[in-house]
Amino acid sequence: MHMILIIKRYFYLYKYEKRNNTVCSCVVFWSCKKYPGGPGISLRPKKWRLSGSWQVEQLLVNGQDMTSAYFPNRSYFESYEVGGAFGCSTATLEETGTWRWVQHKTKIFRVPSYNNSDGTITILRLENKSFWYSYDAGGQSYEMHMVQD
Repeated sequence: MHMILIIKRYFYLYKYEKRNNTVCSCVVFWSCKKYPGGPGISLRPKKWRLSGSWQVEQLLVNGQDMTSAYFPNRSYFESYEVGGAFGCSTATLEETGTWRWVQHKTKIFRVPSYNNSDGTITILRLENKSFWYSYDAGGQSYEMHMVQD
């Protein structure tokens, strides 16, 4: 509601000038988010923000922090390449596979190379240094918070 009043005020003050288009465009860009957690706008394409190595920061299972129970010493890593390859590793397991965007780049479909359990993750936040996603498995709801490694 507050933003609408600000927009109306700018339109009133600069009714016949070109500035109103710029102000209106900025407000529209700030209010449109692809992911619930952000970012609102980024000049870096999604595939470049996703590419790289990620380390688990927090794992929520049904809303409860289970990071230390599942990954002692935060020992879980994922990596994504622009070309569609991905990998994940823990202290005892290493896996590779492929990934691709689905549903207008709001989800990622991953297919492991030698584990027959493919899966879709829903992106909650995708920034240069943080990547959050969620998925459901075995009747549980998981939310992973990853940071750039």
